[in-house]
Amino acid sequence: MKKKFCKLSAIFIALIMMFTVVVLPNVEAALPVDVNKKCSLEISISSHSYAEDLSKNDVQVDLYKVASISQGGNYTGLDAFKDIDWSTVKYDATQSAKTWKQRASEASKVIKDATPAYTATLKGGYVKLTNLQTGLYLVVVNDMNSQYYSYKFTPYLVSLPNNYYYTTKKDDTWYYDLVGSKAIGIKADRELRMSSIQITKKLTSQNTTLTTNATFVYQVDIETIENQKETRFITLNFDEVKEKTIRIADIPAGSKVTVTEVYTGAGYEIVGDSKKVLESLVADEDSQEIATASFENKASNEIHGGYGIVNNYKYSKEVQDYTVKQSKENKTVQE
Repeated sequence: MKKKFCKLSAIFIALIMMFTVVVLPNVEAALPVDVNKKCSLEISISSHSYAEDLSKNDVQVDLYKVASISQGGNYTGLDAFKDIDWSTVKYDATQSAKTWKQRASEASKVIKDATPAYTATLKGGYVKLTNLQTGLYLVVVNDMNSQYYSYKFTPYLVSLPNNYYYTTKKDDTWYYDLVGSKAIGIKADRELRMSSIQITKKLTSQNTTLTTNATFVYQVDIETIENQKETRFITLNFDEVKEKTIRIADIPAGSKVTVTEVYTGAGYEIVGDSKKVLESLVADEDSQEIATASFENKASNEIHGGYGIVNNYKYSKEVQDYTVKQSKENKTVQE
């Protein structure tokens, strides 16, 4: 009887050990979440190369509470976000940043049906929010323009509180104050805004001995604030005394543009300077008046034939050289 009891005890102990081996790996490593505790959050601009430009502007940040958080660190979708699978969003070794980005993308598609839980404004590229409820938040920054650039921001998720156990393997603390080294940074993509100029040509007199139209050619040299260069050639044709204006679009804002009359029509001469410089071009959306390079010509005693073509030279990052393209009415020319 005693031996039978010992055998049963041994089996019982073995079962307990087996059960422990099965269950323990599924136990959350982190401590329980205090779901009623208030949180704080610091937000700054993490794109250092853009920080100076963005810090000159007020940047609005909206926080949408997409899910509540349980004591065990699990998320439950709320309101407009309840149909999103938040069960796959966890701080564990099997979860990748890709999952968080996917859920953030899904949530950003339904924010039109939701109201931000909190709204803040970054001044000088920084803001601190306090007295925040626990939960999972979608951080959304609206697209914005600075003087010369347009910025786009990717929505992302942040958990309040946050836990770093599965990245450090040492600390299972829930952090309710994401400040200092635990603050979050806003990442941005940007591109130069576009501007335009116009060339105005006034022909004050006509050389009546010529039977062909008068052609004038302008070289437009563009130097952007990113030190990229592009050259375009523009033609204007006249068959009578008049004033003409041509608009040149898709010039990066902030550029310095030098317009030079490089060919004056046969039988004509320029009045005044043949070169005009336009600096710090304003983006089209902000421009009250388009920057203009004005030229004037009159008939002269010279009589010789001539013609003009339009070539556009643009610096290509791919080939590290200038590419050439003529306007549609001319066939393509290779250098």
